[in-house]
Amino acid sequence: MRIRRSTLSLLVIVVVVIVSIFIVKRTMDSVYGDSLEIAIAVIGAALVIYQLSKDHQITKAEFIYNLNQSFSENKNIEDIYNKLKKDRDEAYKFTKEDGRKMGDYVMFFQIMEYLIANGLISMDMVDHIFANKFFIFMHHEKTWTYQTQYDGINLPLIHLYVRWYNYRVQKNQNILYDEYVIANNESYFIPFTDKKGKKTISYNSKKIPLCPKKQHVDDQS
Repeated sequence: MRIRRSTLSLLVIVVVVIVSIFIVKRTMDSVYGDSLEIAIAVIGAALVIYQLSKDHQITKAEFIYNLNQSFSENKNIEDIYNKLKKDRDEAYKFTKEDGRKMGDYVMFFQIMEYLIANGLISMDMVDHIFANKFFIFMHHEKTWTYQTQYDGINLPLIHLYVRWYNYRVQKNQNILYDEYVIANNESYFIPFTDKKGKKTISYNSKKIPLCPKKQHVDDQS
């Protein structure tokens, strides 16, 4: 974790205070001196912990910002995202070339799943910024046709979908783009209703993973 300049300054101040304690302690009664030492040490430690925590939150926010920049700056991702938004208002005919470009979209969110699974970013943070970008892609018939149905190669994306879908259910948030919800596909996802009546899903790990097939046959003549 990167330590910011403000944290380094605070650490220097704490060190100076500790040195001052030992100097002042020499002139005080031992009981009062010990109490003063403990009190200031606790306060100093609390300040350091607070500052490190604050820096960690800022670093995560910067990381999310950079992720969003990466999303916007990838031409294939931005192209597909714009076409998905266009398709909300007027019918757009997706092509095989669009299907190929969707691979970058998939890879972006598969990396995000790795980051979330390893605690580098939280669902709370990504949901605010990326929920629309994610579910407009996942809940679309053509992205299913070209990419998302292939759990044999896109399993991290499926895991992220389960994680994100359940997160929004548990938070009582709307499931976005509910005209085509792949969570309803019981060959891929197992439904579960908890004691509070919330309907979550899990991935059906017993199904045979699906991989894309070669679309052409080499000329054997």
